[in-house]
Amino acid sequence: MPQATLSDDQFQRLQRLRQNYSARGLIWTYTDVQSLREQVSLHLTTIIKGFLSQVRSNGNTNYVFGKLEAAIPDVRVSVSGGISVNSLGKPLHMMIVSVENHSPRTIYLSKVVLELDEGEVFFVKRDLLTDTLNSRRSLNSGERFDFHILASQFVNFQDRMFGCAVAVDEIRRRFISTDDGSVQRLVDSLVLDALLLDEEQS
Repeated sequence: MPQATLSDDQFQRLQRLRQNYSARGLIWTYTDVQSLREQVSLHLTTIIKGFLSQVRSNGNTNYVFGKLEAAIPDVRVSVSGGISVNSLGKPLHMMIVSVENHSPRTIYLSKVVLELDEGEVFFVKRDLLTDTLNSRRSLNSGERFDFHILASQFVNFQDRMFGCAVAVDEIRRRFISTDDGSVQRLVDSLVLDALLLDEEQS
C-alpha cells in the first residue's frame, strides 16, 4: 500500500519511531539480498569487536579469544590536482581524492578526510563539483569515486602539515593514500594558486 495514503495517528507514531531509530543508527535499508548480507556482516563484526574490547578492558581473563578481524578489502586512495572552469570561464584549481574499490565485494564508506598534524583531520562537507555531501556511500566492486576540494579551502590551513588522504568505512577501517609528502606539496601549490588568484581579482 502506498504509504503516502496513510495518515492516521498510529501510522504517524510509527513514522516518528522509525525516524528516531534511524537517527540512532538502529534501522538500515537495503536494495537486494547481497546488500543485506554485506550490512549484516559489517554490523556483526562491529558489535563483536566492541564486546571483545569491553571484556578485555575490564581485565576479564576467564575467556580466551582468537583475533577477530573483518577481511580488509582492497580499497585504493590517491590524490591529484585538477582544474575545472566555472560558468564565467575562470579556472578552479582543486584537489581530487580518488577512492577505488578493487575488492570483490561492496564497501560502505562514511567519509573522506585529509590527515593533519597533531592527530586532527581536515573534513570538507560538500564536493566542489557535484555538491554532494561527504557522507555514507556504497562503492561496488570495480567502482571509483572522486571527491573535489577547492584550492581556496586550504588557505586558512597553510600553516598546518598535511599527511595523507583517508577514506573511512562504516566500521572505522581506514584506507590511506601514500604518505610520501605529495599531499603537502599539492596543498602548498593549491594555496599559492588561490592567493595569486585573489591578487589578480583585487
